[in-house]
Amino acid sequence: PEGRKTVMNLVRKACNERIYPVGRLDRNTTGVLLLTNDGALAEKLAHPSHNIKKVYQILLDRAISEEDYTKIAEGLELEDGEIKVDK
Repeated sequence: PEGRKTVMNLVRKACNERIYPVGRLDRNTTGVLLLTNDGALAEKLAHPSHNIKKVYQILLDRAISEEDYTKIAEGLELEDGEIKVDK
């Protein structure tokens, strides 16, 4: 959005094959983004209908409260839809 570069702009000439990101990272997020030349694999790993479990590690700038845990357990609404946690 807003004409910003994406990771795909950065890797456009990295190889001859077409590559696909598995998932995404938000603009203010750091982490590892898996890229593959197997579009079917990228779809299987990223699409929620395949129920592939993901583990996230986060660092916070404050202690998490019981109220925060409850909100997380009930599910959170993000920009692109609702998310639910497994545990």
